[in-house]
Amino acid sequence: MLTIGRLASYAGVSIRAVRHYHQIGLLPEPERDASGYRSYDAAAVLRLIRIRTLAEAGVPLARVRELLGERGWTGWTRVAKRRP
Repeated sequence: MLTIGRLASYAGVSIRAVRHYHQIGLLPEPERDASGYRSYDAAAVLRLIRIRTLAEAGVPLARVRELLGERGWTGWTRVAKRRP
């Protein structure tokens, strides 16, 4: 399990961005450990990388939410190629 700092580091975003994505519902709030720290799994890392990739490609966050909700969406390669 990962802390918020390690999650942010792996995904290449700031801790502030992770918290923002929690607030707007793009990244689900994880369970907390006995000490009250957020505890993230590998699925959270992948979701956060997808959010970052789409955002960096210029996709509005409202559309990111829609795309993440679509099962089987296979556009990740096309989006990644558009990144500067």
